[in-house]
Amino acid sequence: MPAPPASRPPARDLVAALWHVVDAYGATLGPYGLALYLVLVRRANAEAQCSPSYEELATATRMSRRKVIATAQALRVLELVEIRRSRVRGHRNTFILLDPPGAPGEGAE
Repeated sequence: MPAPPASRPPARDLVAALWHVVDAYGATLGPYGLALYLVLVRRANAEAQCSPSYEELATATRMSRRKVIATAQALRVLELVEIRRSRVRGHRNTFILLDPPGAPGEGAE
């Protein structure tokens, strides 16, 4: 069964999206949000998706698991990522990097 469509399109150019997030959201996200976003960009596939565990993200960012979860929710609220929760206990969530609101070329086909 295919996954439901994202509320916003996946980011087409992850490097451009990263720099836009740093410039436009850096002060809001702070070092934790920027670190988590960077790790998600680094792990994303061609469809701008990745499925690391919260523990893997905590290790990669040197944050606690609780801080990673809170920071991921902040990225979601800012519409920078969509988090698709697994319906199966013990399976990982999928993080979809979205075109940041206001990014140059956002929504271009």
